[in-house]
Amino acid sequence: MIDIHSHVIPGIDDGAGDIETALEMLKIAQEDGIKTIVATPHFYRNKFECNLEEVKKHLENLKAAVKKENIAIEIIQGQEVYIDKCTTELYKEGIIGTINGSKYMLIETSLTGAKPKDLMDNIYELKLLGITPIIAHPERYQFIIKDNMEINQFIKEECLFQITSTSVQGFFGKEVKNTAENLIKNGICNFLGSDAHTTGRRCPKIKEAFEDVKRLNEDVYEIITKNSKALLNNEDINLKMGYISKKKKFFEFWK
Repeated sequence: MIDIHSHVIPGIDDGAGDIETALEMLKIAQEDGIKTIVATPHFYRNKFECNLEEVKKHLENLKAAVKKENIAIEIIQGQEVYIDKCTTELYKEGIIGTINGSKYMLIETSLTGAKPKDLMDNIYELKLLGITPIIAHPERYQFIIKDNMEINQFIKEECLFQITSTSVQGFFGKEVKNTAENLIKNGICNFLGSDAHTTGRRCPKIKEAFEDVKRLNEDVYEIITKNSKALLNNEDINLKMGYISKKKKFFEFWK
């Protein structure tokens, strides 16, 4: 299995606080059957500002420790970029980057205060640079929870979507779980990631969630496996998927 979203690099964001925690997280991932994990520390202006070159240096240090501990897991460089009006310039300056130097970038926005129009504008600018955005945990954004159809505009813009394993399992509450399940049932899930931050409940485990995905939509289960491999090889990923349709109210069926 491949986990495309984790915060295992110690000391640079709100993930692993030290090397001991990072190594324990990676042991948990290995025991869960994860063979490859993408380290995606936050880049969030004025909060978490570890630039791409620094991320790479920290990652090499982590890899050395992993080798010494004989942990059989491959760690790939990435970032989780909080997208805003400065994102394209930061990319041009080499401050932020993509996953493994590919054309795919993992992005996020505010869980509660995101404005879809602003988000769309910033995504449009990013796509002009040849980058395909992967929107992290769409099931956790309030504007999508309130109206699942809001995700359709991002599908039209040919974004990809990464749903979080703990969302599927109900860690973030019933609303998030229901949203995640609805997206999966409608085929709107290109990747599954742990978004692991620690060794506790938000640890790097995705196996059980994968089984939940398979139960909800076997096609999505197969797509996730295929896409995760394509991502690491910078291969094309099918950007076409269905849309969320408006649910008919009971009385509408009798019109």
